[in-house]
Amino acid sequence: MKPLQRQGCYKLHQITNFIVGNIIGHSSCSYLLKEARKSTRIINHCLSKVSIRTVTTVSICQRKYGTVLLDSLKQGTQYSDGHKGWLFKQSIKLFSNGILFENQSDVEELLKLWTQKFEEEGVSEPQTSAELIIAHALGKKMLHEVPPEYTVDLSTNLVIQELCQRRLQRVPVQYIIGEWDFHDLVLKMKEPVFIPRPETEELADFVCNFIKSSNLQNGKFLDIGCGSGAISLHILNSFKTITGVAIDKHNHACDLTKENARNLGLNERLNVHQIDIFQKDTVEKLQEYLPFDVVISNPPYIPTSDIDSLEPEVERYESRDALNGGKDGLDVVRQILYLAPQILSVGGQIWLEVYLDEPEMIKDLVKGNKSIIYLTTLKDFTKRDRFCVLEVQ
Repeated sequence: MKPLQRQGCYKLHQITNFIVGNIIGHSSCSYLLKEARKSTRIINHCLSKVSIRTVTTVSICQRKYGTVLLDSLKQGTQYSDGHKGWLFKQSIKLFSNGILFENQSDVEELLKLWTQKFEEEGVSEPQTSAELIIAHALGKKMLHEVPPEYTVDLSTNLVIQELCQRRLQRVPVQYIIGEWDFHDLVLKMKEPVFIPRPETEELADFVCNFIKSSNLQNGKFLDIGCGSGAISLHILNSFKTITGVAIDKHNHACDLTKENARNLGLNERLNVHQIDIFQKDTVEKLQEYLPFDVVISNPPYIPTSDIDSLEPEVERYESRDALNGGKDGLDVVRQILYLAPQILSVGGQIWLEVYLDEPEMIKDLVKGNKSIIYLTTLKDFTKRDRFCVLEVQ
């Protein structure tokens, strides 16, 4: 990968216009779009503070350009909306961090470069991360849709660089590209809403099999802790007459579930509510939908003592409330079991995804309980006990 070696000099306004047109306005950089309106005013203000109007490519490569501009901004450039050189700092980072490419970069080169960089920095799944980010920047879902020799232009290179810098900060790929597949559904993803895992796809499949075998296609289900809405939306997509209620204690999760439901055209059969199941009025808030035929949940089940040892992608960026299950990991499960007889019909089932050692603990919880019986434990694709099935009597 060769550094930019074009001769001559760039006028400052040409560089800033290039940045606005190709970085701020790029469809892959949604997190920068909100700054687009401010860009012209900010640039004009910054230009009035910078005495040097031209910069050679040599100074760019030697990182002097960034120093000149940032020094000028530090001298007190302040905007009425509270932004201090935000746009320029983002732009200078792109031009001065040592990875500036020619227009002749190809996909294969970029994949090798970023895979190696991720490996060096200890990023998990380095090649997959690089593939997904590069594909996303090129407007594709998977990188195999693009020929390895495909030429990537400079503006797209810069977008890839910015997205990969976020991955180096251990931001999950799902948040970077803003979407993720769940079975055959494409769901929007937003930090800090919990990212659905392959095990949860299995849970959704098991529940669909139960609904079909029990002839509940016209029934009602409750999804507790809906997050992105993955489980609910998969069920609704599988059965055209079933209806559901999805609840979560956080507004941002409920909003994302609603957005995904609208995008998939499933919102008419899904009611979404912000409800904390530990509040005393939970049953009252659900009264108009009762009774349910099935309750599904992928609840927080990580013991509190294990949270800090999780991978940085999980520990830093995903909602702790979606992870932390309390001292033994079963705080939310206990509450679900307490509510179940009040919200499920007789014979209604509870389907849970839990931690590997928790099925036996849950069996103990319902021993002697006249309202709930433990039916079975199902294994995930790694052949480990993962899913608990219980029934209201």
